Amino acid sequence: MATEDDRSPVETQSHNGVNSPLAPADQGHDAFPPQQEAREKIQHTTHPNGSERAMIKLTCQLAIWTAILALSAIASGIIFWQQFSVMRDQLGAMRENNRDNRDAMAGQLKLMSDQLEAMQENNKNNREGTTGQLRIMRDQFGTMQTNNRDNRDAMAGQLKLMSDQLAQMKSSGEQAERTIQAFNRIAGAAAESTAASNRLADAATQSVEVTRGLTDTASQANNISRQALIDVQRAFMFVRGVDLEKIPNSLSGDFTGPFPMIWLARVKWENSGNTPTKDLTISSNCLTSSEQTEDPYSISDPASPFYSLRKSENRFLFGPKQVNYAGACFLSPADIMLNQFAPTALRIFVFGTAKYRDAIGSNIGSNKIHRTDFCYHLRLTGNFEAGIRDVPGAAPLTINSYSCAKHNCADEECEKEDRDAAAPDPGPAK
Repeated sequence: MATEDDRSPVETQSHNGVNSPLAPADQGHDAFPPQQEAREKIQHTTHPNGSERAMIKLTCQLAIWTAILALSAIASGIIFWQQFSVMRDQLGAMRENNRDNRDAMAGQLKLMSDQLEAMQENNKNNREGTTGQLRIMRDQFGTMQTNNRDNRDAMAGQLKLMSDQLAQMKSSGEQAERTIQAFNRIAGAAAESTAASNRLADAATQSVEVTRGLTDTASQANNISRQALIDVQRAFMFVRGVDLEKIPNSLSGDFTGPFPMIWLARVKWENSGNTPTKDLTISSNCLTSSEQTEDPYSISDPASPFYSLRKSENRFLFGPKQVNYAGACFLSPADIMLNQFAPTALRIFVFGTAKYRDAIGSNIGSNKIHRTDFCYHLRLTGNFEAGIRDVPGAAPLTINSYSCAKHNCADEECEKEDRDAAAPDPGPAK
């Protein structure tokens, strides 16, 4: 549309010194009426150009996303409070079960303590009886040594007397010769008697050594029996695996609502022993990493933006043969989608340690602290949409746990791993 400045001088005329548009009749066939030109200006003002429309659209989108983020934060807070209430109720139920387990095991512990006391009393009686026998045999051996010494002294006196008599009887002829032979036989008999006494003394010494060996063997057998009883009956904690559990929508009460939901990767523990745990503490750590790492213990900077590390530590009581969950990792839909469709972009680990004492060892004066370490790399498979709603023919959303190369051990094995990790690196071989 042409403006006033674009029209040629012939299209305007001066009225009282002011240029004004000519009348339609004077402007010719192509001139614009004043009313149409006003309408054109208003249309240009009310309809913005392309850049202004893009700016308005971007502003609206930012406002919408800001509102969505605010609603997500509110929903996440409500979900967290519901989860906290559920876990608090579960903890109360676990405490009630633990009290029942303690009452049930009190009788078993009392019976086993009585058995151990009876075994110790029998061992004490055996030691006292063996000690008495050793004392009697030692006294007999001393008496035999005294008698042997007296016999040797008496025989020495007799031999000296006989030697003197033989010296006097050399001149008495054949009778003296027979007397000498008789005395020689007596001397031989005396020497044989001395040798027999020495052999008897050696046999008595060997008998004492055998008795002492039997006593030591009985004591060792008693210690082995006691340790075997402890090993069979004591509590032993280990991880059975990791299960996936989804938390329903806290606002709508189902799994199909428009609000976010959360999944839990829960660690399942078992006490395979016949006695309960004592002073059990389980620490669980959840790590999500966008970097390629195989050992979550090797992370040098947990505050790095490439990692997200959540820690928890709680006290528990596991009865004999009890299986229960202890420790969990919260997984958002974004975590699951990244881990499932781009496993190299997000790696998920769950790892930790259980420390406890066993009831039998505490009753007999042993305060050894047992230890079990665990470490798993988690990978989710199946149809992600099937984890939210029913999808006919779709594979269910499942979790697979893979053991780490290290940190799956118990007691002495864990101590050896600690020593190996603390040992200096020898460097490359020359």
